[in-house]
Amino acid sequence: MMSRIWDFWAKYYDRLWVQTYSLGPTRKLVIKELEGLLGIHKAPVGRPVRHLDVGCGSGQLIAELIEVFTPEAIICSGIDASVKMIEQARDKGLAAKFYPGDAHQLPFDEASFDLVTCCHSLPYYHNQPLAVQEFYRVLRPGGLLFLVNASVNSFYDRVMMSLVKVTTGPGNYPSKAGMRELAAVSGAELITQVRVPVYSLIPSLILTISRKRVPHEGITG
Repeated sequence: MMSRIWDFWAKYYDRLWVQTYSLGPTRKLVIKELEGLLGIHKAPVGRPVRHLDVGCGSGQLIAELIEVFTPEAIICSGIDASVKMIEQARDKGLAAKFYPGDAHQLPFDEASFDLVTCCHSLPYYHNQPLAVQEFYRVLRPGGLLFLVNASVNSFYDRVMMSLVKVTTGPGNYPSKAGMRELAAVSGAELITQVRVPVYSLIPSLILTISRKRVPHEGITG
C-alpha cells in the first residue's frame, strides 16, 4: 500500500531536503494566496473558516496557518492515509484535529468545510477525479479548493518526476491543463493557476485554485 511508504518517511519528513526546495515554498505560496482571499484577522463568512487539509502529512501547513491566522479566522483539520504521519501531526500539539483516512472516501458530511487544501498528495491517489469530487462534496457552496502538486508540462518535468518515483512510489503528475480539468469537475469555477516560485532545477509545481459553485449559479465560459 502507498501509505506504507509514507509511514516509513513520517519520522524524517520534517527534515527532508524537499522541505527547503519544494514543500516549504509551496506552503508559503498557499498562505500568501489565502491572506489575499481570507484576510488575516477575520473571515468573510462571518465566522472562522473551516479548513480541511487532505494529505496533511505531519501537519506542517496547518502549523503555519495557525501561526499566521487568528483562531477567529480559521479552524483547521487534517486527514492522511498514513497513520504514522497523523501521529507526527498530533505530536505537535496543534490546536487542530487530525484524522487517519482515505481521500477517496472522506469521513465528513457534505458542505462541512469552507476551504480544502491538498498539497503534493494528489499524484499518489489512484483515482484522482474521484478524490477531487470528494473534496467538492465536503466543501460548502462557494467554498475554495487549493490543489498544488508537481506538474509534468515539459520533457524535463517528465524526467525529473520519473526519478522522484524511486522514493515516493508510482505517481501521476497532471499537467496544468490536466489540473484545470480536474478542478472543473462538477462545474466548479477555476479562479487561477500559479507556479510555485522554486529553484530552476525543481520541476514545475502548480497551484490551482477553484471555487465550488453556488446552486443555480450560472456557468459561464
